[in-house]
Amino acid sequence: MGKAITVFSIYIFIPLYIKFLGEESYGLVGFFATLQAALALLGGGFSNSIRREFASGEDNNENRLRKYQLLRSVEALFFLIGMFIILLVWLGTDFIVYQWLKGNSISPDVIKTSIRMMGISIGMHICSNLYTGGLLGLEKHVTFNIIQSIFKLFKGFGAVMVLWLVMPDIRLFLLWNILVDAINLAVIRSVVISALKSDVGLYWNIKLIGNIKSILSYTVGVFFIAIFATINSQLDKVLVSKFLTLAQLGIYSVAFSISQIPTLITTSIVNAIFPTFTYYYSVNEVEKLKTSFKNYYNIFLIFSISIGFFMAFYMKDLLTVWIRNSSVVEQAYIAAIILVLGNTILSLQVIPDNYLLACKNTKIINLRNLLTTPLMFIVMPLLIIKFELIGAAFSYFVITLIGTVFYNNYIYFNFIDKNIPAWIFKYNIIPALIALLMAGISFLINMSLKLSSVFSIILAILSGSLTLLLLLYLYVPDIIMVIYKKVRVLRWFNTL
Repeated sequence: MGKAITVFSIYIFIPLYIKFLGEESYGLVGFFATLQAALALLGGGFSNSIRREFASGEDNNENRLRKYQLLRSVEALFFLIGMFIILLVWLGTDFIVYQWLKGNSISPDVIKTSIRMMGISIGMHICSNLYTGGLLGLEKHVTFNIIQSIFKLFKGFGAVMVLWLVMPDIRLFLLWNILVDAINLAVIRSVVISALKSDVGLYWNIKLIGNIKSILSYTVGVFFIAIFATINSQLDKVLVSKFLTLAQLGIYSVAFSISQIPTLITTSIVNAIFPTFTYYYSVNEVEKLKTSFKNYYNIFLIFSISIGFFMAFYMKDLLTVWIRNSSVVEQAYIAAIILVLGNTILSLQVIPDNYLLACKNTKIINLRNLLTTPLMFIVMPLLIIKFELIGAAFSYFVITLIGTVFYNNYIYFNFIDKNIPAWIFKYNIIPALIALLMAGISFLINMSLKLSSVFSIILAILSGSLTLLLLLYLYVPDIIMVIYKKVRVLRWFNTL
């Protein structure tokens, strides 16, 4: 549900933000998202460590107390990180305004105030990530999704109301974000603490802060993963903000936002996968761990390509219906096509990543990132300067493709199964070709019928769903049987 709300938020609120704020001010919103992702790495290691620790061990009073004490120790550090981020952004405001961003119609004073407000919002958001890790580790997925959904909708609808009824000002948009982030932080902390309550009572004092040492090694490994992951996912937007204008950054943010939909949808099951992998690893069920990897990877790939390939073919229609701004559509759609293919490929790294993290193996992920990151620093600036938005998107796609192909095959061969040729052709290339063929045929039919954008999207959804069911039937038939049985039960129920 949480991922569905995220997709809903992208679809509903971004066009309204652009309408009220304009392309250039929306560029600041895009920069806000990039800055948030970049600074989140300062706490990402501990958040993932808490998630892993909370997923391990039996659910008894002793373990609940241990988890509570660890949470409180890390919590103290997190609030220091949050304050450091606010101070860092505040001190770096002049550099960002005068040396980095290229605004035209927005005054430097407005941009300064906006950047400082971003720092406050980001500081609180990062603190809330700690408790998010705790909830997910405790497998409170329903609770997490409810909280996330409520606050995403509250933040989005509230921001639109403020911009519409009060004033279309980027500073009011950011002020609303700060207020919602503060409430969200208080709520999610309270929920996590309540979930840890036990019969023996919970206690903590400053002397227990040394228990952070127990997760330090894993945290450092995850921290380096977070650094490289942030570079890989945000460098294109950082460089666009440097070499191009704020308005172009806004356009690129639109293209990247819609391109994330396949990733957001397919990764909605990741929160359930990681605890499963962790449990099988902790009880030494190696074969079950390998089988889970294969099954989840097949499902991930099928959903990713079924959604991503059809979105690529129908991207212009999607943007036309979504944004309803022909100028933005014309500037964004080619970059969006390339980006959606890149993010479709990137989503295939999720299962190998979670497998390695569950096995406490962060070295391989860091090695992958270490090899691809220098390539990004070399290729991206050159292509962005020469080809602007399309150059940014193409460099993102190529580097993601190279990294995913080598990384996924290495993990499968060394940890899952030595029969790599069969895996490559039968479980990767063939389903990708089937999805590509189905998407191409659907698009040719659409072109011959000369459908409007709305009916084109309906055709894409129907043919994409057919492709999804076909691939599931071929590769994961058990899922089709489950769906079939549920449909039969519903039909029987309706006859009563």
